[in-house]
Amino acid sequence: MKVNFLDLHAQYSSIKDEIDGAIQQVLEKCAFAAGPFVKSFEEHFAAAHQSAFCVGVNSGTAALHIVMMAHEIGPGDEVIVPANTFFATPEAVSLAGATPVFVDHEPDYYNIDPAQIERAITPRTKAIIAVNLYGQPAQLDQIKAIAAKHNILLLEDCAQSHLATLNGQSTGTFGVCGCFSFYPGKNLGAYGEGGAVITHDEALYKKMMSEEVQPRLLSIATDFILTNKVLTDFSPSDLPMLICLARQVERDSIKVATLPSDSFHAESILSSNKVDYAFYFIPDSEKIIQVFNDFKSGIWP
Repeated sequence: MKVNFLDLHAQYSSIKDEIDGAIQQVLEKCAFAAGPFVKSFEEHFAAAHQSAFCVGVNSGTAALHIVMMAHEIGPGDEVIVPANTFFATPEAVSLAGATPVFVDHEPDYYNIDPAQIERAITPRTKAIIAVNLYGQPAQLDQIKAIAAKHNILLLEDCAQSHLATLNGQSTGTFGVCGCFSFYPGKNLGAYGEGGAVITHDEALYKKMMSEEVQPRLLSIATDFILTNKVLTDFSPSDLPMLICLARQVERDSIKVATLPSDSFHAESILSSNKVDYAFYFIPDSEKIIQVFNDFKSGIWP
C-alpha cells in the first residue's frame, strides 16, 4: 500500500467550498496585489499569536531576510544559527551578506543547544536565530537570556511552529520577531508560497513596511541564492490562500496539546488528526560549514 508523504488533495477536499469561495471573492474584487485580503490575514495571524503586528511576505526565507535588512545586518556581521535546520535559515543570513555561525543541537528535541551558544559569540555577532523544529519550541527562555546578556538580537524561525506555545507564550514573540513559512508542506501550509513576520516592535514593523527596505528587496539580483519580494507583489493565486489561512486561524481548527510537565516544551501543535512534523536532519555540521565557505568562494556543488 502506497502512503503519500503529504496529501494536499485530501486537505483541499475537506475545505473545498471555503477555498473555492475565497478564490472567487478575490477574482470578483480584482484584489490581486496586497489589498483587503492580505490586510485581513495579517491582522488575524498577529492576533492568533498575541502579537501586535504582522507583515506578509512571499516565503519564510523572505521573512528572515527582510528582518536582517531592517536591522542592517550585513557584511562583516555574524549570525548564530542551528546546524540542524532547513537550508533557508542560514541562506537568509548569506542573502544579507552576513556569515552564518553554526551551533549544534541538544540531544532531546534537536533544537539549538543553549549550552553551546555562548562559545560561538564573538564581537561580530549581531543575532541568534532560534529555530523551533518539528512544532517544538526551542529553549527560548534560556536563549533569550543569553541574547540579552550579550546585547544581541534574538530572532525566531517559526517555519514549523505556527501557533505553538512555550509556557503559554506563542513562539515568535520571545525575540524581536518571529518568521513564518506557509509552504504547502508546513504545519500550516498554503496554496502556493507564503510567509510572514510577527513582532511587538512598532519601529521594526514600520521599517519593514518602509520604502527604505522594500525596494531593496525587490531589486535583489538573481545571482544571489534566492530572489525575495514582499507581499505587495503576491500573485493572484497566492491571495486566496491567505484568506483561507486567516479563516482557519480564526475558527481555531488547529488544536493544542499539553506535553508532560517535566518537558521544557510546554505545548505542541496538533492538527485535527495527527501531529504535523517535517524532518530536516543535518548530522555533519562541518560539511555544512564547508559548503557555505565554498559558496562564498564562488564554488557551488
